[in-house]
Amino acid sequence: MKGERVKIFNQATETHRVRNLAELVARLTGAEVRFYINPRNEAWDNELVIHNEQFLDLGLDPITLSDGLLQEVIDVASRYRDRVDPAKIIADSRWRADIPLDRDGSAARLDGAVAVH
Repeated sequence: MKGERVKIFNQATETHRVRNLAELVARLTGAEVRFYINPRNEAWDNELVIHNEQFLDLGLDPITLSDGLLQEVIDVASRYRDRVDPAKIIADSRWRADIPLDRDGSAARLDGAVAVH
């Protein structure tokens, strides 16, 4: 309708910290969590706050990671693991030239590092 304000809908159903996702994946798969220097220019702790009440009010019935979505992703990844080229997974991009490139990571958290599986 003319004159109505545009409505913005957040399409996310949940948010997670990278380190928490890495720990969850490690717990489900037995993989080691590794920490890498963050190539982005941002704070170590970053909270993304979303509100999706508008979608919920419209009848959204979200499927969350804890509802089995993550296990499904792990199953598909396992099924096609022979198609993976690990050399292409670690990105070379950095937001600033003074941020070092980190391809090996560490088993222990480094200052400014992000956890990945």
